[in-house]
Amino acid sequence: MPNRIKGLWAAAFFILFASTSPSVTRYAVIRTLTVYDLMVMRSAIGALIFFPYLIAVRKHLSLKVLSIGFLMSALQGWGVNLMVICGMQYAPSGHISALGPGVSPMWVMLVGYILNNKIPSKNQVISSSVLLLGAIFLLLGSGFLYSDLWLLLGDSLFLLSSFTSAFYIVYMERREISPMLGAALISFFSGIVVVPMFFIFHFPTAMDQASNFELTYQGVYQGFFIGVLIFFLIGYSISNIGSSLFVSLSASIPLISMIIGHFMNGDEFRAWDIFSICLVTCGLLLGISRTDLKKPQT
Repeated sequence: MPNRIKGLWAAAFFILFASTSPSVTRYAVIRTLTVYDLMVMRSAIGALIFFPYLIAVRKHLSLKVLSIGFLMSALQGWGVNLMVICGMQYAPSGHISALGPGVSPMWVMLVGYILNNKIPSKNQVISSSVLLLGAIFLLLGSGFLYSDLWLLLGDSLFLLSSFTSAFYIVYMERREISPMLGAALISFFSGIVVVPMFFIFHFPTAMDQASNFELTYQGVYQGFFIGVLIFFLIGYSISNIGSSLFVSLSASIPLISMIIGHFMNGDEFRAWDIFSICLVTCGLLLGISRTDLKKPQT
C-alpha cells in the first residue's frame, strides 16, 4: 500500500477519534463520571504506556529536556485537558471542536509571529480572520443571544485551551524535541501532576458508581486512543500526506462533532451555532493553498 494511502487512512482515523472524543467525553461528565475521573484516566494510562519508552531513551533526557517536557505538559497535557473537560460540562460538542482545534491555526499564526517573528502568508491571514469571526460569533451567541453564562464559560475555556496549545505547536516546529518524545513527556508529567493531586486533595469521584463497562471503555478511549494513539496518527498523517492536506481534511471535524453531539447527547441544532461552526470550517479551508495540496510536506 502506498504511503500516501496509509497517510489518508491515518488521517481518517484521526478525524474519527477527534470528532467523537468531545461527545464521548461530554456524555461521561454530564451523566456518569466527574471531570477528575476523566483527567486521571487520560493522564495515568498515558503515563503508564509511555513509561517504558522513556526508560529506553533515558540517556537523552537532560535536565533541560525534562524541564521543557514539564512545561509542555501544562500547555498541551493536563492543563489543556482540565480546561476542555471542565468546559464540556457546559458547552456542546460542536463548540469544543470549533473553538479548540478549529481556531488553533489562528493562535499558531499569532504566537509564531510574536515568539519567532514568523511572517504569515496571505492565506493564513485570510483564514485567521474568518476563524476569528467564527469564534466571536459563537461567543456572542453564548453570552448575548442565548444569555447563558455557563455556556459562555465553557466556550471561553475551549478558546483558552487552543491558545495554550498553540505554544506547544510553535515550539515543536523548532524540532528541539521529537514529536514522539514530546508526547511521551507530556503524558508522563501529566500523570505525575494529576494522579497525586487526585488522592491528596480528595477530588470528587463517581468511579464507584459507574459500571465496569463504563470504566473499561472510557479508560481505553480516554487513556489510549485520546492520550496516546492520537499523537501517532497526527505525526504519521502529516509525514505522508502533508500538513496542508491534513488540515483540510480536519476541517470536517467541527461539523461532524456537532452532528454526533446532537444524536449522542441531545445537543441542540441552533441556527446561530451552525452558522458560526460553518464559518470556522470555511476559515480552515481558506488556509489551504493549491500548491500545498500537490506535494506532501513533512
